[in-house]
This record gives sequence, C-alpha cells and structure tokens, in this order.
Amino acid sequence: MANTPARILLSGFPGSGKTGSLAVLANAGWKLRILDFDGNFEVLKHHVKPDADCDLISFEDPIRMGARTMGADGVPTAFLDADRILDRWRYKNGDEWVDLGASKNWGEDTIVCLDGLTGLTQACWYRALSLTNTAAGAGDMRRVYDFAANEELAFIRRLCAASSRHHFICLSHLKMIGPPEIGRNDEETVKEAKRFQGEAIPTRLYPTAVGTKLAQAIAGEFPTHIRAITDDVNGKVRRSLAYLPDVTVDLKIPASQEAIAALGKLEAASGMLRILAALGHNPPARPEA
Repeated sequence: MANTPARILLSGFPGSGKTGSLAVLANAGWKLRILDFDGNFEVLKHHVKPDADCDLISFEDPIRMGARTMGADGVPTAFLDADRILDRWRYKNGDEWVDLGASKNWGEDTIVCLDGLTGLTQACWYRALSLTNTAAGAGDMRRVYDFAANEELAFIRRLCAASSRHHFICLSHLKMIGPPEIGRNDEETVKEAKRFQGEAIPTRLYPTAVGTKLAQAIAGEFPTHIRAITDDVNGKVRRSLAYLPDVTVDLKIPASQEAIAALGKLEAASGMLRILAALGHNPPARPEA
C-alpha cells in the first residue's frame, strides 16, 4: 500500500522549539509553505539555509481596545485570507508577484505548515464575532463558539483531507483541561453530573483550539501527534521531541514497533527529519544541476 502524506500535530509550550524544528525539513529539500498566524518566525531566519525553498505568509487581524473588550479593528480577514491562499499561493512582494500555484496541485515534495493553532483560533473567534454581529462577552456566546469551532475544524480538515497530496504539519500550544468546575448557583442535578465527570475525566494537556470540546478532539484529525519538550540538562536548555504518550498528554505515531524503537531520543533541531522517515517519507530528490 502506498504511503499517504504525513499529517502531523506538533504541540508544546512556548519556546519548546516547535517552529525551529521545521528548518531541518527545508534544509533537507522539502518545499515549505508556512501559514503564519503566531508571528514567531524569526528563528527560521537563523536556521533555514539561503538556498532552501521556504515561503512564509503571515495572517493577522489588526486589534483595537474597546470600552470593555479587545477585538478586531474592522472586518477580520486573516482566516479567509489563509483559506484563499491555499486556493492559489500568490502575493505581491515589493514590485513583483510570487505565484506558487494551488495547494491542490502540490505533491509530497511539499509540506504545508500551520504555525499555529493558537493564532488560527483567535482568527476564527474574531471572524465569528463579526459574522454573528456579537459583542464579546455579550449574552449567550454559544452561537459564536459553535461558529468559530466549525470554521477551525473545517480548515484543519481541508489540510488533512486525503485529496491533499502534500504533507501537513500543524503546530500548537498546549493547555491544561480538566472536568468542569461546580458553580455556586448550579442546580443539584448539574452538580451531581459534574461530580461524575470529575471522577471520569482526567486533567490532561490538550492542543489549543476554540472551546474545550474541540481542544479535546482536534488531535483526532491527525494520525501523528508529537510533543516538543524543553529540559534543563546540567544548566543548559535542551529541546527534544517526544512521541510516546504519558500521563499528561496523548501522543501517537503510526509507525512499526521497529521504526519507533529505532527513533530513540530526538533532538528538536533534527527530530522532524527522523519522524518523517519513520512514517516512510524521505526528503525529495534534488534536481540535478
């Protein structure tokens, strides 16, 4: 059976090396197309080789501070702009146009990277507030949450779809989620239900997404979920990649036991190359000079 393109969720706390871990893939020969929602791309400038094919577009909605809340300044466009750039990766750079074609035509020599879910979540939220004509914090926000969550899930599913022949790597921060807290004004039946949930639902780390339900479910869209970790080793910062689950977070990699055992300790700076190899994907052949 032929390999399917990689679909990788790479989660971790800020500063754990998620963005920097992409550099080795560009340097190895893959074409990187980065959807930047978090504005944290400076590290790539220091580690991506000048001849690497790495293209990055940033998406951000201008923010304004209102009387009580902070929101998008004007009509938010970041989410829709990112969706459209996948239709055709075309933009103006100075006086020249860059045109890298439609993502539906890209193959396994290309990796689309979303950096990251936190910024995408914010873009979906601002878009939902605008399209539902809702002020943040005003009244029942369930409609806004549902709209934003559906938009975010649809965007991820587009990039994970079998029809997309390119690889996809999604970066995400982590947040701790546990059972719902018992409110002072909850009815007794509600309190009892929450007590039951408190016994059944463990407190764990989940990727960032719109609302609790999507955050707990979003990793299910990815066959591979790995984590970037920062450790203090003899007073020095060491960044690595974890691929085995533990009591704090569910991780997974659809590789053979032999391939997983061979991975060993993965440094963040080079580990993504070995993760892709374990999944059956080697760097594309470079064109002959």
